[in-house]
Amino acid sequence: MVVINNWASWCTPCIAEIPFLNQLQEKYGTQVHFLSFSHDKDTSATVQAIKQHHFNWKEITLFDYQFKQSIKSKFNENVGIVSLNVNELPFTHFVKNGKIIFTKKRQLDSLETVKLIESHLKK
Repeated sequence: MVVINNWASWCTPCIAEIPFLNQLQEKYGTQVHFLSFSHDKDTSATVQAIKQHHFNWKEITLFDYQFKQSIKSKFNENVGIVSLNVNELPFTHFVKNGKIIFTKKRQLDSLETVKLIESHLKK
């Protein structure tokens, strides 16, 4: 399973859910892969937020702007992973076997998230 969290450094609810995502990463280790996709236009803001808030998963947009736009375009064409409006941040996709099984708009609910992950790890 892959969890893709869409966030931005200026998004207060996005920053608020980082500790919970860190806990999930620690709990599930290699069973669940966590990635984040920053919607910041300024890469330095993304880098600063990651350092300040101690992300313990991979941010997939830090390579360069062209790479970020390429990923965003590819996701929009195929599965809508980053197609939601930035006013809806944060939003998180849960992907299994290459398909989105659930999308949570707004901040994650801890009980709902753990139940979702646990149920799909058993399958």
